[in-house]
Amino acid sequence: MREEHCERPDRRPGIIGTGPVSGFTLLEIMIALTIVGILAALAVPPYLNAARRAKFTEVVTATRVYRLGVEACFEATRDLLPCNAGSHGIPAESPQGATVQVTVSSGIITATGVAGGVPDLLDKTYLLTPAPGPGGSLSWAVGGTAKEAGWIR
Repeated sequence: MREEHCERPDRRPGIIGTGPVSGFTLLEIMIALTIVGILAALAVPPYLNAARRAKFTEVVTATRVYRLGVEACFEATRDLLPCNAGSHGIPAESPQGATVQVTVSSGIITATGVAGGVPDLLDKTYLLTPAPGPGGSLSWAVGGTAKEAGWIR
């Protein structure tokens, strides 16, 4: 009998599928998936929180013109009681159909997400409470359910 000579020592002649092993083992794939899962578990909650905060900027932005109006009202009257929506330079309450409902009563500004806007904002409130400071300026305290939920600082 003739002895076959193989040019590559990692292959045996005549046997199919006994070539060099390549690819990943099941264990290596499981380890990689575990690492990806851990990274996803660590990254997703901060991402969602940042996304909610970004959406809430619409509510915060809606209060700016009211805040300026309350400051102008306080400057003119030196009192916060007459500072209501629709008077003393403060805009009237938000129009129907807006995604944020803003009200002003005695200088306190309340903004609430309403239906038709971003679903995460529905019924979340942003409360700005003015307090007279030195030199006739106002300082603003921030509160509401959005602050309690950590959407604003």
